Amino acid sequence: IIDENSYDRNNVVDLIWFPTGGGKTEAYLAVAAFTMLWRRLNNDFEISKGTSIIMRYTLRLLTSQQFERASRLILALEFLRRNFIEELHEETFSIGLWVGEGASPNSIADAYEIVEKATGDYKTSEQHTSRLQLTACPWCGIKFIPESINSGHGYECQAGRHGYFYFKCVNKACAFHTSKLHIQVVDEMLYRQPPTLLFATVDKFAILASQKEGETHKFFNS
Repeated sequence: IIDENSYDRNNVVDLIWFPTGGGKTEAYLAVAAFTMLWRRLNNDFEISKGTSIIMRYTLRLLTSQQFERASRLILALEFLRRNFIEELHEETFSIGLWVGEGASPNSIADAYEIVEKATGDYKTSEQHTSRLQLTACPWCGIKFIPESINSGHGYECQAGRHGYFYFKCVNKACAFHTSKLHIQVVDEMLYRQPPTLLFATVDKFAILASQKEGETHKFFNS
């Protein structure tokens, strides 16, 4: 990973099979964490900012549980960064989900509509927010839409030209309560703020070949 001239890195492709429950996710998340930390510790801010890792899946193989686990890892790295800003730089560690429109919203307007429906009808909130992928804070486990309407909800969303969408934790005891969660599922927001770790599906990469001038180049720091 750290030696660009490694023979194994440049000339060997291994295929390893593990059964369900064999620790695949934990293994590649450990490698991802190592890579993201190494990149920041050994480069200045300009070189290390932006997207560090892209993970590609077929939509059938990408599950919300995998994204949740990766989100917990990113929040752990962000917790570390806050305590070692000089070494790990000012830019936050973040994660994004870049998948088909059926699984997550492509636009802020779409996300806004989902939030409006969910917060307007708390009884069916989880049904409405399924395309937002996360239903609770990955750090503390508190639901984004609590049972009590008076408790507010875990979404910051505004439609319009300068609109935005963010997750936020409603738990005042959570380490991330005072800031937005650096977890993004809306395509429009991902192009605006490329995440450190990008979870993507193969079909999204297919548009790269046909897109002469678009936003996707931002994931490649160009």
